[in-house]
Amino acid sequence: MSGSPAFQFYPSDFLSDENVQLMSLEQIGAYIILICFAWKEESIPDDIEKLSRLCKTSPKLMKKLWDGIKPCFKIDKKNSKRLIHPRLEEERKKQKDRTKK
Repeated sequence: MSGSPAFQFYPSDFLSDENVQLMSLEQIGAYIILICFAWKEESIPDDIEKLSRLCKTSPKLMKKLWDGIKPCFKIDKKNSKRLIHPRLEEERKKQKDRTKK
């Protein structure tokens, strides 16, 4: 689990991100839930069934939603069954660096 309970959220970056701009409103809602879990747990499962449960939706709908969300996540090099969010990992590193200072 992440050591910090919060991360910086940059509305301009979020709203100008091409991946976000291409998402439906439902996809954006699921995406926000998933980035919150990715922050809290440091990754999310690479499994539609589990993602659907995290997002409180059916696996069938999650498969549809996932097409627009998936480009925002990458396979975790430490665990190929998990996905990380690269931008969140940058923020996590910044927080750790600030804490060290």
